Amino acid sequence: MEQSVEIETREEIGDVTALWIDGSCQGRIGPLGQLSPYMEEMLSIMDYSKFIPGTPKTLVIGLGAGLIPTRLWESAMAPSDVIEPFSLVLQVAQRDFGYKQHGEHFRGSAVTALKYIKTKYDYIFLDAYNGYEPAPKCYCTAMYKKLYSRLHLGGWLALNLVTNNVNECDKTRESLESVFDFVRSTSNRSTVKDGERFNAV
Repeated sequence: MEQSVEIETREEIGDVTALWIDGSCQGRIGPLGQLSPYMEEMLSIMDYSKFIPGTPKTLVIGLGAGLIPTRLWESAMAPSDVIEPFSLVLQVAQRDFGYKQHGEHFRGSAVTALKYIKTKYDYIFLDAYNGYEPAPKCYCTAMYKKLYSRLHLGGWLALNLVTNNVNECDKTRESLESVFDFVRSTSNRSTVKDGERFNAV
């Protein structure tokens, strides 16, 4: 059974269009193309693209509103392969957020799709949630090892963690550090009340 998908335009905060999936906001874009701060932070790894010859190869796990692959195409002409298990999410991203497919689209879970993907990438973006729940087996050391194996030498992984638990952030960082040589993290925890969910990138 596919997820429920609700599109909401919030006039009260300036014509912002938001995609909600099972009660969780999965993407916001303003009238001038502004993205959520956590998405901008994820996309900041593209600053290293000047060190990559040719067009960067990118993989996006969790399409949401399609805002990350759209920005990658607009800013770097970088086509993104996408893993998204729900066809309704793809349809809504195309219809309401102007998402256009410029790479391969893989249906099914990330665990399953990665068994068949042989491409090596320069950048991988992991933002895979069902509501507020992480997609199964996506945020664990085993998955980070799989993603590492799909990166070119010098490639980058950017992930978004949604949580209200600081310990979960620490455990995720430790898990990443067991796989990757360099890990940088930031969060918007200071901007939310105690107990509220925040984004860690």
